[in-house]
Amino acid sequence: MEPVIKYMNTRHEFKTLHFVSDGPTPQYRSKFNLYLFTTQMFETGYLKGTWNFLESSHGKGAADGVGAVVKRTADKRVETNGSDITCAEDLAHELKDLNVKVFIVKGEEIDRLAEKIPKDLKSIHDIMKVHQVLVNEPGKLRSRVVSCFCKYPDECDCYMNESGTTCFLTAEKHVSVVLFSVIW
Repeated sequence: MEPVIKYMNTRHEFKTLHFVSDGPTPQYRSKFNLYLFTTQMFETGYLKGTWNFLESSHGKGAADGVGAVVKRTADKRVETNGSDITCAEDLAHELKDLNVKVFIVKGEEIDRLAEKIPKDLKSIHDIMKVHQVLVNEPGKLRSRVVSCFCKYPDECDCYMNESGTTCFLTAEKHVSVVLFSVIW
């Protein structure tokens, strides 16, 4: 998610970031990804954000459509060219003429981010019921069982998850994240 956040921030002057994805727990709804979401967006200048999870395996979201185009294009290129796509760089090269932005994330970048994640993160209660997380302060999120934008750009209290708010950062850690974003 880091390259996407940085890319969007360099191209536009948005202050609110909205992610829309499907919802597999190991990929997107994990406490690690949500922690990074609640901290990284502030480090690049966003003031608030939402992450909206669509139902998994239903093929209804924009990400599913983009994924389908990427898969079909890759299959067609392999079939037409008679060669294999053996790595992410090969795939990015084959997709360069599509209107899809491809980011290559190297192992060392993942390791660098993993080092930023506290080892004692709290789990988010009833994460499988959550369809929207709202963030307007580093390290802290609120969750809903249904996505709602009825008072956008302000937040409403519709459909809030029973667990309410998850705070990943202590006051001491919270200050260090804010200072890091100012220094960066």
